Amino acid sequence: MNKKILFIGDSHIFHLFPNESNVIYLVDITLNKLRKGNSDVKIEYDTYDQNINAEKYIISEKGDSLINFINDFECDYVFLSIGEIDVRYHLSKQLLKNENAIKEIYEIYLKFLKKIKHKLIISSLTPPGIDNNSDINKE
Repeated sequence: MNKKILFIGDSHIFHLFPNESNVIYLVDITLNKLRKGNSDVKIEYDTYDQNINAEKYIISEKGDSLINFINDFECDYVFLSIGEIDVRYHLSKQLLKNENAIKEIYEIYLKFLKKIKHKLIISSLTPPGIDNNSDINKE
């Protein structure tokens, strides 16, 4: 039996499930973007990606609410992989600006999760070996 899964995550999720069926892929949904949107962003359809056999959506100012898209989407599970880029890069930048960044981002993410009406699978991807933290000291 095929389960329909909505995959949400940053660009690394794009390469996780290349031969899955029933996949909708939402590109570059990060905690940082959810933070900027106060727990929601707007998305729109981009293209069908032949490489991963999936419909692909992107963040767009003229799109529809991500929360509404997720809740209106008929699926068995929502697979969330959000946070790798945030932890490796964005969070350290936010902490330099605001010592309460972790608490604030947690509260926004929790607000986002509470709005989702589907069963959730939450995953974390191992970060790549490149250390981008040295870039924040150059600003």
